[in-house]
Amino acid sequence: MANLSIRLHLEVGGHWRPFINNSEVELHKLTTRPLKWLRYLGWCIHGQPGELRATVDGTQVQDDHLPNYYYVSPSTYVSDRITSFRQDVVARDGRCIVSQSESKNCVACHIVPYCKGDEVCCEGHILSESYIFQYMECLSSHREAAPVLEIGDIRNGVLLYSGLHRAFGTGEIAFLLVTLQSLFFTHADNRQTPNPYLLTICPIYLCRRRNPVSPFST
Repeated sequence: MANLSIRLHLEVGGHWRPFINNSEVELHKLTTRPLKWLRYLGWCIHGQPGELRATVDGTQVQDDHLPNYYYVSPSTYVSDRITSFRQDVVARDGRCIVSQSESKNCVACHIVPYCKGDEVCCEGHILSESYIFQYMECLSSHREAAPVLEIGDIRNGVLLYSGLHRAFGTGEIAFLLVTLQSLFFTHADNRQTPNPYLLTICPIYLCRRRNPVSPFST
């Protein structure tokens, strides 16, 4: 591997300055996912969500062998995108899908976190063999629908009461699809429905950890 010098640039006072200057060899000693690591550093320094670009006016890059990366925070675009996501999820779900709380008390929740970025939806990405990509692919494949190309696709979202959203984000609860016959509730035997499945929400108990960890946190 050529010992390429890699720099991370951020905008300060209207000027772009290099904040990180490291060799590619040393960078790969620190992490197996250099782009994710650089984007995380950019977020820590800048304090706002952003993306890595090869040039300031370019598009988001997925190549981890470039000499210069610019951490660009398109705050207006991100804000508009998240606002649109919430509006679309509220229009579809109406209320919390678990508690039936009104939408004003709910959060439009990304199942795969927004911070993972659109790249987890792309075939051929470093994560294309991971369970995250397989989940994103499943959102459309079993419905014979258009593929999910953005992390903000509402198929990757549900409307949850704010307390449940926090619990889901920390990995304390999860959704589980079960058959009605597997439930012990008395009303399940008498339920008249053509669908034999029920989406349940279940607590997760981690025996060896004091603090729950989200399955999507790494």
